[in-house]
Amino acid sequence: GGGGDSDDDTVRKVPGGYDAKLDVWAVGCIAYELLTLQPAFVGEGLQLLQRIRHGEYTIPPWVSVGMARFVRAALC
Repeated sequence: GGGGDSDDDTVRKVPGGYDAKLDVWAVGCIAYELLTLQPAFVGEGLQLLQRIRHGEYTIPPWVSVGMARFVRAALC
């Protein structure tokens, strides 16, 4: 690889550390995008960070109740 951060360095920079909850959240983001073909959180810079922090996303009404429940549980 190049001279960039190693994976271990990147993980150390995650506020609050890295744990299984972050993995579950990432799966929720992937599931949302697979279901809707759009990212769950849209914006740039601080706006995007605030939307992520406050869980500001909308699940379309055509997503099944079970999948909507799964995504909400993963993104909480």
